[in-house]
Amino acid sequence: MLYIISDFKTEISEFIFSSLNRDDVKLINHPSKTKGVVQKIKRFVECGVPVKMNIFYSDELVCSLEKIKPDDDVLLFSIGNVKDLLILKKYLESRRVGSFLWNPVIEHHGEKIKAARRLNGLMDISDQIYTFDNCDAEKFGLNFVSQPYRYVDNESCEGIYDFYFVGYDKNRIAWLMRFKEIADDLSMRCYFHVLPDKGKKYSSAEKYFLKNAHLSYAENIKIARSSKCLLEVLQKTQSGATLRSVEALFLGKKLITNRPGIINEEYFHESRNLFVFNVDDLDSNSLKSFVDDPCLDVGDNILMKYDINGWVENFISLCERPMPIIK
Repeated sequence: MLYIISDFKTEISEFIFSSLNRDDVKLINHPSKTKGVVQKIKRFVECGVPVKMNIFYSDELVCSLEKIKPDDDVLLFSIGNVKDLLILKKYLESRRVGSFLWNPVIEHHGEKIKAARRLNGLMDISDQIYTFDNCDAEKFGLNFVSQPYRYVDNESCEGIYDFYFVGYDKNRIAWLMRFKEIADDLSMRCYFHVLPDKGKKYSSAEKYFLKNAHLSYAENIKIARSSKCLLEVLQKTQSGATLRSVEALFLGKKLITNRPGIINEEYFHESRNLFVFNVDDLDSNSLKSFVDDPCLDVGDNILMKYDINGWVENFISLCERPMPIIK
């Protein structure tokens, strides 16, 4: 049996994992946020002693963790809080444990010391660590695994927008604003929902470009369905495919990206993927042709590898392998 431990109440995780339909995989919900001063104190105490005190986790979570047998496999999905890892280790002793990172090792504006501490915490509990980011896999000696997603109902929608982007700024606003200028000159329609980075100062033009309210994931999917192309713009600390890549695959949309690795993906095809590293080098005629030309469908043989029911195969029968300590 494979047990996957994660916060399945977050909107995107719930959306993806609600499609999981396998008898050999069970989900254990592990809340990612600690609410209230009392709970934070309990977590601090629990992670500071080597034995289980059972003062932090709910009875339901403890019961679920204790059902994991020594010959079962465990996958920690997007759990990176060092305190959580210290507590989980006490409940997962003598278990085969893998961890999947759903963010780059060094996140946007992240401190390298904190990243190293988090990675060491993961290595302390894990036999294997997996990442969707090729460069992180090579740099830190991790295992590469693609982004997971799920099959969705491809409702027939008119292409209201030519280009769609959603996400935080993360120093991408200049690229996006320049792209929109090019699209506007071609009378092409953009829906860009860019949220500001906390504490960053913006010009008047940038403030006008930014949004203040979050989109729900259901709203995101609705707008993506109504768009011809999704935009994937990487943050500087990332090289792997983002969620936009797999959304484009499963929604049957074209993808415009500044990710060089796109040309090496098995699903890459010039009719549905356009690589644009420097937005100022973008040829207007080529952009319009890319949007207007027919898009070749992606075969089920490829989609099955990214669908959550096939993706979990990467973690069945985890093998023990000592991980290096990154300092």
